[in-house]
Amino acid sequence: MLKKLFKYEWKEISKSLIILHGIVLLFAVLTRISFAVSGGLNENSTIAGLFFFLSIMVIGTAAIFTVVFIGYRFYKDVFTDQGYLTNTLPVTPQQIIISKGLTGILWMVLDIIVVIAAIFIIMADKETFSNLSQLMKEVIGYLFHGRSLLTGCLIVATIVLTPFVSVLKMYVSVSIGSLLSGHKLLGSVGVYAGIYVVEQIIMIITIAVTGNSFISSSLESENAWEMQVTGVQIANTTMIINLIISLIIFIAGFFVTKYIMTKKLNLQQTRYLIVWKKFEYIYLLYYKN
Repeated sequence: MLKKLFKYEWKEISKSLIILHGIVLLFAVLTRISFAVSGGLNENSTIAGLFFFLSIMVIGTAAIFTVVFIGYRFYKDVFTDQGYLTNTLPVTPQQIIISKGLTGILWMVLDIIVVIAAIFIIMADKETFSNLSQLMKEVIGYLFHGRSLLTGCLIVATIVLTPFVSVLKMYVSVSIGSLLSGHKLLGSVGVYAGIYVVEQIIMIITIAVTGNSFISSSLESENAWEMQVTGVQIANTTMIINLIISLIIFIAGFFVTKYIMTKKLNLQQTRYLIVWKKFEYIYLLYYKN
């Protein structure tokens, strides 16, 4: 059933996002063509400048819309009229969260890939690719060797965990916001902002403490190697704390969302409509897929 839920959610959410990201790539290609025809921005071409501006706007809009749309889909399918359908299916809240969460995570990753691809289409040339390739080799060689190995692993762990945490933050914000009697979406935005503010306060305190330690160590030692080692250790400490906070948010977000979906849903609808929508949704899951 989880596989069918995921397949259905993927089809539904991809209808809009595939078109949007296709437009992003289309504008990137048109901008690159306008650069080739007019000589680029250096030639003060109005057409090239217009396409470049539009491409940046489309890329930014796609990135923001993708995140907002993932959160809105969860709100719509669980806490609005559509929730009458979703929450009467023979599935558990865990399966709903996982199927929707995996879809959201995959689209966040795809969004990043498309945005990077669009930027490369617009700006990159052979020299850029060559320099970037060389830079990546040097960075990877530095991060995954000797004393910097832990730093490299922490960076990879942070990159991998970030989309998971981002999706769960949206889901728990929407879930808590749904408990309000009115202005549920506005309440969800407020909860999300509150979580973000708390995160930033903790990180500022962490950076302040670790930064103070680095300054103290720098004053005590004039050895460049020792200062570098201390700096790496402080960076590792900061990333470890960030990862711990992210894991807490991820785990707490999952269980809070599950609890609200299980115990705090306040969906009222006629028996006839519930049965009809349940039948309709099961039909879509089992026979259309």
